[in-house]
Amino acid sequence: MLNYLYTDLAQLKARHAIPPATAETVNDAIALNLFGLYFGKGNQEMLSQQRGQITGSEDPKSMIEWIDGMIKVGWQLCSNS
Repeated sequence: MLNYLYTDLAQLKARHAIPPATAETVNDAIALNLFGLYFGKGNQEMLSQQRGQITGSEDPKSMIEWIDGMIKVGWQLCSNS
């Protein structure tokens, strides 16, 4: 499952559906929906509602970076085992 998640994230980033960190205008809806597809809508809603406590900021960029980082860490942990 993590392989699919990592691949989907890479494809979305390559097609600029998930904006790069350098983008001026950011919408985190696609990143949150990707999270919801793999981890459930309930977890997606909780993440969205508590974004400030989880990421340390209400900024959409911080949410995208958090989701991206979580997926990359998971990928590394699973690919090294």
